[in-house]
Amino acid sequence: MRLLIHAPYFRPHVGGVEAYVEELTEALWVSGRVEALTVIAPALPGGAALEHDARGTRILRYPGVEPIANFPVPRPSRALARCLATAIDPAPDLVVGNTRFFLASAVALGQARWLRVPYLHIEHGSDYVQLDQRWAAAVARAYDHTLGRTVLLRADRVVAISEAASGFVERLTGRSPEVVYRGLPLQRLASVASAPDAPGLAAGRPVLVYAGRLIDGKGVRDLVEAVGGLAEDVLCVVLGDGPRREDLERQAEARAPGRFAFLGYVSEDHVIAWMKAADIVVNPSYTEGLPTTVLLAAACGTAVVATDVGGTREICPNGEAGLLVPPRNPELLRRALQRLLADPAERERLGDGGRTRAARLFDWPRCAEALLSVSGGAARRPRPAPASPS
Repeated sequence: MRLLIHAPYFRPHVGGVEAYVEELTEALWVSGRVEALTVIAPALPGGAALEHDARGTRILRYPGVEPIANFPVPRPSRALARCLATAIDPAPDLVVGNTRFFLASAVALGQARWLRVPYLHIEHGSDYVQLDQRWAAAVARAYDHTLGRTVLLRADRVVAISEAASGFVERLTGRSPEVVYRGLPLQRLASVASAPDAPGLAAGRPVLVYAGRLIDGKGVRDLVEAVGGLAEDVLCVVLGDGPRREDLERQAEARAPGRFAFLGYVSEDHVIAWMKAADIVVNPSYTEGLPTTVLLAAACGTAVVATDVGGTREICPNGEAGLLVPPRNPELLRRALQRLLADPAERERLGDGGRTRAARLFDWPRCAEALLSVSGGAARRPRPAPASPS
């Protein structure tokens, strides 16, 4: 099978969808059931190579802009047309898109229709985009009910990465997608050692870790409030970057002086190392599909405190692998953190539960095989395509 996968971002950009697509391609090659893989994505951040090979997968990039932070838009240009034309040699059996609220999915659908090959859509989101600015949130919701809904309805097959994402698609469109969980590179995770600089930075304090983008909707402001109210002194390590970083650093200095360390973007191995060094991993997000942060923490055997949104409960049932609290409630978040900080045995029990569940449900070979089964049902040899655009 020959696959052409459209992604809203790709490495070196950091995020959950980027990690999903990269790990998916690796798992597909390991399966032995693909003969060609191409990933096409915007050239963001600037300086990313426009064409290169990544472990057998061809990566192609087109010009893109971000009118709103973390929402990339293809820039109409001859370079975009050339990139789309290059991507269809060899001709794909199937075009794959990711997440309806990124315009890359609409481009993927359009290319599939032009090539007259099936389009498989993978939905990662489980709710409308959560933004602080009301006008931006209204625009995002209107987009979902127009172009986003169109992408989901016109896809030949839709797969959701969690039950929560499947439920959202059904509410938005009436379609009931099959759920295929994403996997984890469990062997590689097991080989990463705990962060060696954690003891020195923590200076004897318990360590909390947040890993993710610093944007509207991730709830990091609630985390700052919660940490500021803890009776016990802690170190909260923030791994990630984004447009809200300066605001959050100011808030942390005012509300919880000395309790936060903002380390910026780090590699996934560094994220894993810090999770293994942590007493608790925290995910205070307002919306999720199947949160990568919570998946990684569970696989590392670290206790989780997270908001009960999207597919989080599917990774960490409350009381089995973590503690879940409602979103946008810093006080309940503080209480959950305080409870686990006071009970090392409970942290260990929850961490063990998460590790067991991750190994059972989120192994990439199993997940890739399930996705290939869906893809095989949708794919067929393309009819002769129109001539490539000049």
